[in-house]
Amino acid sequence: MDTWNIDSNTSRAEFDLRYLLFAHLHGWFAGITGSASLDPDDPPQSFVEAQIDATSATTGDALRDTQLRGPHFLDTARYPSIVFASTAMELQEGNRARITGNLTLRGITRQTVLDAQYKGPDEDPEADRLTMHLTASTTIDRNDFGITLEEAKELGSMIVGREIRITLAVRLVSSFAASAVSARNR
Repeated sequence: MDTWNIDSNTSRAEFDLRYLLFAHLHGWFAGITGSASLDPDDPPQSFVEAQIDATSATTGDALRDTQLRGPHFLDTARYPSIVFASTAMELQEGNRARITGNLTLRGITRQTVLDAQYKGPDEDPEADRLTMHLTASTTIDRNDFGITLEEAKELGSMIVGREIRITLAVRLVSSFAASAVSARNR
């Protein structure tokens, strides 16, 4: 099984949700780390784990970002990380995969399915590594993770929608030398 690391410099997680009834709020997390153990001969044995720095949540508005990181939403003082750990992986046609796993947000874990598309591996000759690119997305219900906005009761669902679309754009870098793979395949 080959190990790949998430390149945190070029990877990010984005989110999108309904805001103020009709508008959409877009944001991202700057900090994402993790790894994947991929078995090309037996894909269901593969494993992916990603950790998102919840304190890096950004929407482009300082006041809104402070509220987003606060106790009514992400509560990053108590839960500084969002974690996804796969439990099953199914390859599909057209470089697609369905990755099932456990998503932990605000200390609450729920099974989540990521619909993914991948490209690679490609050789990075300067670094003597192989790289892969993965884009994966899912939609979660914020209530499932304790973001209920009880303090706003009637207005809560009008201010912030329940469904949150999460998209990961990840660059994976092999932990092994690309030249070693070339030599092995000769």
